[in-house]
Amino acid sequence: NPDAAWFLGFDSGLQGGFLKGDELFAWAVRDGDVGAGAVPLPGTVLLLGGGLAGLLGFGKKRRV
Repeated sequence: NPDAAWFLGFDSGLQGGFLKGDELFAWAVRDGDVGAGAVPLPGTVLLLGGGLAGLLGFGKKRRV
């Protein structure tokens, strides 16, 4: 129904639809705001690799 909008009550978990003309409702997003953002792969790999190297170094230090 193009005249209705979906809602989620964060306090109760209830879901349903209301007419868009009802008062006291806000849109969570605007057109074009929804979508997966680009994840910079080199930075992600470096961060993951640095964390793993730190864990390996910490594990070797504790064994000695």
